Amino acid sequence: MYCTGKRCPMQFGFDVKRCTLHNCSYRTKPITNADRIRAMSDDELANFLLNVAYAGSDPWAIPFARKFCDNCPTVEGTDPVTEFTMDFHECEFSDGKCPHGTDIVWWLQQPAEE
Repeated sequence: MYCTGKRCPMQFGFDVKRCTLHNCSYRTKPITNADRIRAMSDDELANFLLNVAYAGSDPWAIPFARKFCDNCPTVEGTDPVTEFTMDFHECEFSDGKCPHGTDIVWWLQQPAEE
């Protein structure tokens, strides 16, 4: 079980028994990345955003690509402009929109890592 208390030190599931000292409620599913971001202090959120904005260290692109893009079905087709035969991915037939959604939304819904 996981604690749902916003500032509780046990909110990421370290020791549920001690959490009763904080009068926090429990949840049976893990904390998601979105939950963890919502629980960040202003300084923690600022550091997270700085890393994404300036260091380019988005935590979602690579795991999303491994799960969906690397396994995306392909279909052989002919490029109408060049007339070369190539393999097209599923998302290239849907106006470039991935049928699995966006990498950021997917990552936000994943369980948070410690």
